[in-house]
Amino acid sequence: ASAATGDGAIVMGGLRGRMFRSADEGATWTVVDKPVTSSIVAAIRLSDGRLVAVSAAGEVLVSSDKGYTFAPVPIEYVGPLSSVAEGPAGTLLLGGLKGIHKVALPR
Repeated sequence: ASAATGDGAIVMGGLRGRMFRSADEGATWTVVDKPVTSSIVAAIRLSDGRLVAVSAAGEVLVSSDKGYTFAPVPIEYVGPLSSVAEGPAGTLLLGGLKGIHKVALPR
């Protein structure tokens, strides 16, 4: 899973919740602080510049600082996730084993 930060950097996530950020086209990487240990399966950059990542365990994370740190978003558990998209009016569309769910994204 990966997402461009909008400032030329990229954030990538993978197994066991590991996430990394590169500001030099992938030449070097730094570890990103995040509060989950399950695999990061999808990530996007929202129209307002925030980054969203989702885990296989159904966790949703948001970064407001271009991917330097991520914080959990309190949502009702919708099951294991595999995809995320920006929905209308401040919502996220979360895809997983239980279908597609629209959830509000706190500002």
